[in-house]
Amino acid sequence: MQTTRGCPFACDFCSVTTFFGRTYRFCPIPGIISELRDLKAKLVAFVDDNIGGNFKRAKELFSELIPLKLKWYSQASINISQDDELLELARKSGCIGLFIGLESLSTQNLEAVGKKV
Repeated sequence: MQTTRGCPFACDFCSVTTFFGRTYRFCPIPGIISELRDLKAKLVAFVDDNIGGNFKRAKELFSELIPLKLKWYSQASINISQDDELLELARKSGCIGLFIGLESLSTQNLEAVGKKV
């Protein structure tokens, strides 16, 4: 299932903005929750390129997922680690894994390729 399309970042090395443009778009959360209820799935793969690209929106989504008691995984940028509340909501909502790209530990290298640090 996809809850967002695109990514708010414009890293030089990444193809996401080439495919989807520089607009980070969201599916309405009530529609996502309704679809998940209809699917009756216990495990969901969210195929978003960066499910945590907008912290406020991710918190809203994760809060709405909690009552569904499902397990899920997705992709996010390492920036998600900067918000303890967001990580706790992800855990409470059933997150069992996040794929995170670690392009470099060097701030200088990240800045050189347009990665927001």
